[in-house]
Amino acid sequence: MEENRAWELLLEAREALERSGATPQSNPKSFEALYAAQGSDWFWWFGDDQDSGNDAQFDRLFRTHLSNVYRALGLEVPQALERYLVRRTVVWSFTRPVPSIQNSDRLTVQTNCPGLLTWWGDTAPPNEAPLVPLGGVMAGVRRYQIGLGPFPEGTLYFRFRCTQPDCGGQGRCCQGETQNVQVV
Repeated sequence: MEENRAWELLLEAREALERSGATPQSNPKSFEALYAAQGSDWFWWFGDDQDSGNDAQFDRLFRTHLSNVYRALGLEVPQALERYLVRRTVVWSFTRPVPSIQNSDRLTVQTNCPGLLTWWGDTAPPNEAPLVPLGGVMAGVRRYQIGLGPFPEGTLYFRFRCTQPDCGGQGRCCQGETQNVQVV
């Protein structure tokens, strides 16, 4: 659960402060960063019963404040603070491929053509499903997408097959090449 991870990271930063022997007088920047993390909106807006609409920003700010505790102490920032705490939806497209996602993320694959997506993992059997249209009556259908995940760590492979009747097969998405995204 995201909230438990946040508390753990906060407690670890507090412990780093204690071990360093820093005080609010000797290292005010480290304590200001800790106070900012403790007073941030993270604990108010996150959790299964809340949605801020800006979870990714609150997540980034919270982790930045905690990272600043370590920086002010002259310590290496723990790698755990580089990982998002909240689940994200990452959009992958042929014009903006994403090389990696976290294992808690969902991946949305978008194309400009209708079609079928086949996906599989290192140990998972292949699945296939059609992409659903985006847009509406007034806007017209301009994109198609499918949401996948979350996935275990490893490599996610997928291949798109265009089903547009008048498609000449020349588009980047119509080449049928296997794509991959690392899940970390």
